[in-house]
Formats: sequence, structure tokens, C-alpha cells
Amino acid sequence: MRCSIRPAAIYAGARAGHLPPILVGPDGAEVLPLPHAVLLGALDDARFEERTIRLAFGDVLLLYTDGLVERRDRPVEESVDQLTPRCRCPRPGLGGLPRPAAGAQPG
Repeated sequence: MRCSIRPAAIYAGARAGHLPPILVGPDGAEVLPLPHAVLLGALDDARFEERTIRLAFGDVLLLYTDGLVERRDRPVEESVDQLTPRCRCPRPGLGGLPRPAAGAQPG
């Protein structure tokens, strides 16, 4: 994964056994559709397809471990589905994102 912040925020990611990241914006949260692939290190010649997405000012990219969502009584995908709608962006000035300077333009 890599993320370049300036001049525009671009997230480029691939999955290698990881859980999908969750993009949290002002209109809610969504699981990013990254292609499935083999576990990192499982094959010497494994190839991973990378996808990119443009992040808007104030978006939050949630990366998490399976320890957050893994349970013995349900599939991990079901737990991710329960986590996603509970994700919210922090409000500016409340210990989350900094307040933009007066007259500043995002991005």
C-alpha cells in the first residue's frame, strides 16, 4: 500500500491476504473493492493487482487487523459488514482532523 498526500491524495493498494480497507467519508463508509490474491509470501512468483482511488479532503482510510473483526461464531466478512456502517469521520476541531485555515481550499 502507498498513499501520496500532495497535491492530490491517491491511495494505491493491493490485497495479499489482508482484510479490505474501509473508506470513511462524510456520506458514510464503504469497503474498498480490492481484488483477492494469495497470501503474501505464499508463492515466490505471486502477482498482485493494484487498484487506485482518489481520496477527498477529510476522508479517512481505515486499515485494521483481523483481531478487530474475527470471531469464532461468524464469518469474518459478516463482521466487516457490521463494522462498516459504524465507521464515522472525526469532526474537525474535536481532536480529529485539524480545522482548515480561513479561506483555505481543500486538496
